[in-house]
Amino acid sequence: MRQSKILIVISLLLLFNLCSKKPSYPVRTEIIDGVKVITNPDYPRDGQVAYQLEEELSIGEEEVDENYMFYEPQNVKASEDGSIYVLDGRDICIKVYDKEGQYLRTVGRQGQGPGEFSSGFLFFDISSDGKIYIMDCRNSCVIIMDKDGSFIQSFRLPGRLFVEIKTDKNNFIYFERRFTDEEARKMSIHRYNSNGDEILNYGTFKIVQPVMQRRTKTSSSSTTSRIAATSVWTVDREGKLYIGFGDKYQINVHNPNGSLSFRFGRDYPPIPSKNKDGKPLQPKYVGVFNVITRHWFFDEKGNLWIETPTKEDIEEVAYDIFSPEGIYLKRTYLKYRILHFKNGKAYSIVTTDEGFKVVKRFRMVEQGKGT
Repeated sequence: MRQSKILIVISLLLLFNLCSKKPSYPVRTEIIDGVKVITNPDYPRDGQVAYQLEEELSIGEEEVDENYMFYEPQNVKASEDGSIYVLDGRDICIKVYDKEGQYLRTVGRQGQGPGEFSSGFLFFDISSDGKIYIMDCRNSCVIIMDKDGSFIQSFRLPGRLFVEIKTDKNNFIYFERRFTDEEARKMSIHRYNSNGDEILNYGTFKIVQPVMQRRTKTSSSSTTSRIAATSVWTVDREGKLYIGFGDKYQINVHNPNGSLSFRFGRDYPPIPSKNKDGKPLQPKYVGVFNVITRHWFFDEKGNLWIETPTKEDIEEVAYDIFSPEGIYLKRTYLKYRILHFKNGKAYSIVTTDEGFKVVKRFRMVEQGKGT
């Protein structure tokens, strides 16, 4: 009798444990054409998580000194030592500040000489050894400067329409070339060394970018929609290439040798597109990745933060957070768009109520799960 009671208690405990266990996160893993494809559900494994942006530094607000004023700031980066670099497209230069926000120097100016830029159509990155790599898009030219802003060298690229520039821990340079063939707009992604030698061509990718048709009584025209789908890519410090195509929520991950490692993404219910009057627009849906959502970044754990579109009544910036293995971990909403993340610090360009453009640095502190 006693033994029967013990068996009943053990059975009840086992049943309780089984019932109390959380259901496993339903990730789908398939092998398609020899490549592993990971598809997450449309909700994150750890739920929606709140982060507090604790402001540490602000540069450019109501300053009299022109060295602290920005006219058309386009991007901000930080180096390993915490120095802050701000690209100003109107001034056609990069302004540099120390980690306390004190002005150090101005790098570059408009011109055609060594270390000068042809226009404000620029992209830049800071390498692991502190060098500044600038893509002068109009001249199809890569300019390399040391951390003090002195010109080191430059080299021209074959062809036209080169955009973006990124570096990895080995100081390789990555950039994108856009072109059009008879069928569609396309892009290729390349890796170069600092001497201007091509190391790897990742191949050609179709740019998924529908256009909006505009018609009047007398004419018709087509323009690229800022909400239309496009292709977005980034590189981690190890040299892995991540590229997403905005017609569906899926990211290709390429190894440093260029081979396709795996794909990951999530189920994604499309967001209808509307104009300011609330009427539907063409294309019918907001692209998953588009002109607005081009800034992806990696945090200190190697997780990839992907900005995604939100419904029009949501003012915050939405991010999906994926593990290095492609698992959809968290979703969060931030007050500001993060343009750069370095050593646990987030950087953003903010427009104040008075209309000033300022650069802000934040600590991102996780607050816990939301509802």
